[in-house]
Amino acid sequence: MSENIEHPIVFLSYARTNQEHIEKITNFASILRKDGIDVKFDEWDLKVGNDLYFFMENNIKRESDKVLLILTKEFVEKANDRKSGVGTETQLISKEVYDDVKQERIIPIVWECDEKGEDYIPTFLESRLYIDLSTKEKFGKNYETLLRILYNKPKNPKEDLGEMPKWLNDTNKYYPKTNEVVKRFNYSIQHHPNEINPIMEEFCEEYYEYLKTFTIEFSSNNINTISGELYKDLEEYQQLKNDFEEFIDILSKKGKYYGADYRILVEFLIKVHSLTFNRRDRKSMNTYDLYKFSFILKELFLYMIAYGLKNKNYNLITDLLHSPYYLTDENNQLKGTQHFVELDIRSQGDINGYIDNYYKENENTNYISPLGQLLISRLPISLNSEYLIDADLLCCYVSFLNKEEYKNEFWFPYTYVYKGRRWDSFEIFRRLTSKRYFEEVKEIFNVKTIDEFKSKVISTHDSLLGQRQIRLSNSWGKYVEPIEEYINLDEIGCEK
Repeated sequence: MSENIEHPIVFLSYARTNQEHIEKITNFASILRKDGIDVKFDEWDLKVGNDLYFFMENNIKRESDKVLLILTKEFVEKANDRKSGVGTETQLISKEVYDDVKQERIIPIVWECDEKGEDYIPTFLESRLYIDLSTKEKFGKNYETLLRILYNKPKNPKEDLGEMPKWLNDTNKYYPKTNEVVKRFNYSIQHHPNEINPIMEEFCEEYYEYLKTFTIEFSSNNINTISGELYKDLEEYQQLKNDFEEFIDILSKKGKYYGADYRILVEFLIKVHSLTFNRRDRKSMNTYDLYKFSFILKELFLYMIAYGLKNKNYNLITDLLHSPYYLTDENNQLKGTQHFVELDIRSQGDINGYIDNYYKENENTNYISPLGQLLISRLPISLNSEYLIDADLLCCYVSFLNKEEYKNEFWFPYTYVYKGRRWDSFEIFRRLTSKRYFEEVKEIFNVKTIDEFKSKVISTHDSLLGQRQIRLSNSWGKYVEPIEEYINLDEIGCEK
């Protein structure tokens, strides 16, 4: 007998007590059949002249994938006393139950209880788990559980067996606090959603504390040494980054349903930004640490936007792009209200040069965008490169659409050279033909109406973006495409 996954075959074993009971069992069988379960029982399948014992034995031992025992007072009494047809079926079933303590074919169904509310269970099944369908309320609650068992589709399936964590071989590169918070976060967001924001704060605090420990000591000021140490330090940061990737994936996927406060992430980014310059109260960091933290800041921000795109969490993206960033300077003085474009530190040009040197010296490769290559090469398995590239470009486009508010500062998308010429692949623009979709995403662009969006796009015509001047110096004519390469303005909102 091989299990039929598409239409499981189920045999019903019950006591024929009266016509009313038979009608209830028939109705139950009909409900199962409507849900794709191929039910076998005497009322439908036993014909005049058929051998009763063969019918029972064939279904219990061979033909059926599962056997449902409908437990009533009469069934239990006949089963315990081995009387009539139930007694015969019980002998066949009890042997299988006793011979294999791990068996999963025989499923007890409690159909009624006694006057004290106690379930009717035959002696040979007293130690077995069962499904209670004895009342309308319990039927509504437990019927799904029965279906999941019959189809082998558990509500909380066992995770696939993974590989041994790499950090077991190097305990210095394991970060138990953030790792533990991520595991707790995944559970709490489903079972205790009211705890989501405190756990977000806890994770961000622990992550920031770990992040500060990534300082570099150089043996020389040789450019090859500096390039190698920067690259190595970013590689060693990978394990901590894994925790962030898992955290932000869970948050962006489920947080939109549970009132997550994404300003917590904004505050976290402000703290990480403080690591990108030498403050007077922090003397231990050198110039190369600042380059490294500038890269990490950009990477963290892009991951947040990219996972927001992947999981269609547009509120997360909006809050990250349009919340005020109260940044400080090297004297720990407030710089006033700033915007996300300030997270794109222009000292990136320095680390871009060092990463370029690393690739040339160690891989003998000359990349158009070394920083873009580094960002793409470090992507987690759970994030397609298109989401990261689109996140990088989206930040650039939003900065130009709001160039007056951002004082003509813009975000430079170092990964743009990997986009290719697949204009239809930029989903957030391609789907703007839908009026309903525009309403979902309009706040990302900081507009209220389609006409306002069109007006902002047109205002970029005289900018560096509209003039196709946003490009890397060595990109040989490859530039960041204007927004209208992705969407015809006249088609925005023309569909439902």
